[in-house]
Amino acid sequence: MLVARLLTAIAALGAASAAGARTTARYSLTDEPRSEHELLTKQLEALGIERFVPANQNPGEQDALHRWQQLLSTDRSVDLVWSLDAYPPFEKLRFSKAFRTKVNHLPGASRLTTGDQFYQHMSELQHTKEKFFFDFVPSYHVLPRDAGKMPQLFADALKKVEFEMKRERDWFIYQRFLVRALPNSGNDDALTPATAVVSQQELDDTINAQFKGKDVEVTQYIEPYLLDGHKFQVGFYVAILSLDPLRIYVYNHAQIKIAKTPYPTKLEVGSDASAYNFKEYTAPWDFPELQKLFREYPSAKRTGSNAWSIVKRYMSLKGTDTRRLQREIDDAIVKTITSNRGYLQSQIGKLERFQAEGEASAEPTNLDESFFELLRFDFEVEDTAKPWLVKVHSNPSISAHTSVFGTDEAIKKGVLFDLLNLVGVHPQAKPTFDAFFGSTNDKFCADKCADKSRVWDTACWACPGWFPKHMARRLYDASSEYARRGAFKLLYPSQSTDYSQFFDNALTEYDQAFNRYIKSFSASYAEKQDSPVSDKALVCVYREHCSGHGDCINGKCSCDDDYEGATCYIPRDRTSDKAAPEATRESWRERMGNLWNGAAKNGDGAMAAAAQHEGQFPRVDAPPEGGSLASLVGGLVVVGGVLGLAYRMNVLQFRSVDSLKAN
Repeated sequence: MLVARLLTAIAALGAASAAGARTTARYSLTDEPRSEHELLTKQLEALGIERFVPANQNPGEQDALHRWQQLLSTDRSVDLVWSLDAYPPFEKLRFSKAFRTKVNHLPGASRLTTGDQFYQHMSELQHTKEKFFFDFVPSYHVLPRDAGKMPQLFADALKKVEFEMKRERDWFIYQRFLVRALPNSGNDDALTPATAVVSQQELDDTINAQFKGKDVEVTQYIEPYLLDGHKFQVGFYVAILSLDPLRIYVYNHAQIKIAKTPYPTKLEVGSDASAYNFKEYTAPWDFPELQKLFREYPSAKRTGSNAWSIVKRYMSLKGTDTRRLQREIDDAIVKTITSNRGYLQSQIGKLERFQAEGEASAEPTNLDESFFELLRFDFEVEDTAKPWLVKVHSNPSISAHTSVFGTDEAIKKGVLFDLLNLVGVHPQAKPTFDAFFGSTNDKFCADKCADKSRVWDTACWACPGWFPKHMARRLYDASSEYARRGAFKLLYPSQSTDYSQFFDNALTEYDQAFNRYIKSFSASYAEKQDSPVSDKALVCVYREHCSGHGDCINGKCSCDDDYEGATCYIPRDRTSDKAAPEATRESWRERMGNLWNGAAKNGDGAMAAAAQHEGQFPRVDAPPEGGSLASLVGGLVVVGGVLGLAYRMNVLQFRSVDSLKAN
């Protein structure tokens, strides 16, 4: 295969990087440059990374075979290989002993991005590690292979909703399935529109009409949470930077897709498919109900307001616990990857290595650090506000989407720019470890490094009893990468959640070391002398890390008056500062509780808070401590008035009924 030979050539070239020192990095594309590469190449150029083109190449000769033949004949090295092929043929490649080139795909990642493989793996985990922990993936079947399971599938769906109260408004709720042609890859553009069905007969009719003779996938339909009557989907850009230690990042801006057509009262097989498909969609900044929450629309140069934060604010105002929603989404992403870490490592372990010329004395490189992957995790939110992971995309679209009021070009640029910074292919991202890990000062080690929780202080790493050189080297690479994360947030390792039980293999010494490093920034160390005072990982070191609009104080950005956000990238809208969010206003129940116990007057909020937490009013057998009898009497008068009014209305209602009966 041509791509196989191409990547084999790149693998061999990876060993040649030591042949001569270079001041610039180089990249190579395994595909003919096209529109999908436009934003990528711009960000590579912005970082000073040059495209590798043989010097003797003729401008008119652009066929892939000629390009790769020229590449094979050169001894120049390549630092980055970028491919739009969803499944590179890694099993046919040979990698040099000193291979250091970065490749934008992980061997074995098809297990995440192929619907059938992914669901089979998740189904196994639901049996081996309890369904409760992995109940975020809808059921999945492939036809005609699973045709015999379909009658029972529909019967089980009906049985589950036998006593569902929501069937009064929608008889087929929670019984629907989506049918679409089986995608030929895990790429973003391989997914075709689906059709909703609710019975075996509708399934058969749909297949005969649209997919006769084709393989199709049948997936459980997610009854949607609606944004002002429209279904929506949210996609998170997730980067796997290394497998050992495992590092998972998610980009700060998610992709929101809102269905073009309003959702029907009752979804049927003949309903407009654009009400639940997202091949064409409305951007959140074009959606009237969300527009009023935007402070700045995104443009080609500015990312604007965070669309996912705005959607969560909308949901919060409707009573949704968005913190729980976000936590469940983060958990689903991390569990999906950690439960496949061992498998991905095993696929890397199967790669063939060879010793290139001049590598006799070279130490073999660890290929766990050579491959990375940018994925998009697509979620749909159920009407109960539960998130479901419906698809993991390889090669997510990085082309700008332009609409009436804005474009996500700056967001896509940010994803690529920060990803390339994380990967660190440019020379300035590769500080010398040997210069860093030098001799230690015994007095400093004794005075400052006796506390082994001080892992954030890199000066302690070389002290006796800390890290051996091989661990410090790997930890140094991981911590340097973490400092370059930009708008990416580190999901794993986590400061607050232990995911070790979800791994399909044991944590390594490198995993544990980087875990210690990340957790050393947490609030549990804030009270220790000479420790960071922030309650989260460091956000900044210099003012430049705060977008130039704030000062870096104790690792956190202190924004200038006209800017806000974790890194001061959002211009502050002064007109909205006075508007109190609806969710924070005092409810009738809270007001009654405050009147009851005198908290509003006397500042004693502990009893009121405890009562609200338990979902009941405070006890009334005695006035609260610090309260007055007048407060208690006032509360009783108000409650008595409300109860009297309710009783009066009840009496009038029954009198009206009796009058009707008499007539």
